[in-house]
Amino acid sequence: MIYSVGLTALTIFFLVLLMVVSPILYKRRIGVKYSIRNMFPFEFTYKSTARDNLYTYIFIALFIMSAIGFFATFDMTFKNGFLIFSMIAGIISSIVIFCLFIVPLTNLRLHLILAVIFFVINFANGGSMLVAAWKSNQEYTQPIKIVCIVLSIIIIVGEFATMLNPRLTLNFKAEKKTNEKGEVVLERPKWIIFAFTEWLHIFLFIINMINITAFTFATQ
Repeated sequence: MIYSVGLTALTIFFLVLLMVVSPILYKRRIGVKYSIRNMFPFEFTYKSTARDNLYTYIFIALFIMSAIGFFATFDMTFKNGFLIFSMIAGIISSIVIFCLFIVPLTNLRLHLILAVIFFVINFANGGSMLVAAWKSNQEYTQPIKIVCIVLSIIIIVGEFATMLNPRLTLNFKAEKKTNEKGEVVLERPKWIIFAFTEWLHIFLFIINMINITAFTFATQ
């Protein structure tokens, strides 16, 4: 159990470091403020090498390694097929997240396939946890299990809603705007739903890790 809590904390910690440090490095490198509303995860590393963007690559690697470590080692002393599925799905999701940080839209087909795989597996993982928590709660009711059920519902509703969003397309174009000099320039839209959805699913992935940790604690 202590490994689950520690690795969850480490995963969150490294993601926070990534979200704090990498936008600063991005602005220094590109000269534009980074926003999860309209920028993809891969843009943290786009057109950069490990030498000129070292901390970003380190934080991504540590974030993914911690997540994989969590799903590979969380406590399953009791036999539960749904948790076994969560373990496998979590490891696959972690690897796919890493790919989403690396594969740019210039490789559109691969990036799209990876995103779809991530969305679907993340949704299935949340659903698996809902069933596991629900079944366990029928056998022995605990407040923490009820919290796990509520969290699972929030996760799968959020993921399902984003996947059904009609604006979840790659059909986004730069907008023509006039700057202070009177010149017409191209700017990306304030919202790119596909990019925001990738980030949202990464955050829901973290919430699901917390949910799994709480559930395994409740079943000790």
